[in-house]
Amino acid sequence: MDEKLVLRLVAAGMCVLELVMVVSTEFWPAALVMAVVFGLLAWRVPRGGRGVLVGLVVAFLVELVPLVFYPRESAGDWVVQGLTGLLSLVGLIVALRLLTTGRHATAASA
Repeated sequence: MDEKLVLRLVAAGMCVLELVMVVSTEFWPAALVMAVVFGLLAWRVPRGGRGVLVGLVVAFLVELVPLVFYPRESAGDWVVQGLTGLLSLVGLIVALRLLTTGRHATAASA
């Protein structure tokens, strides 16, 4: 499977997860901002370049780093945080791979 497609699907999945968080958490403004960020970056992946990949790396790190500090009081917390961690880790790996291998160029500039 094409790595850019995987990255786009993961970023879109993170956008949906953040939208779920908008209606289910008291930190809804931050979740809304991250949903917009992931949505815009997912949309730009096919045409993007280094900037889009760097933006995704930062966004995935913003999700991963504080994840260990979140309280897990219900099964829903475990599911949402588990999906967030899994998607963020996969997205981070794919984005870093594209950055380090130099395959981030668009068709027009390649």
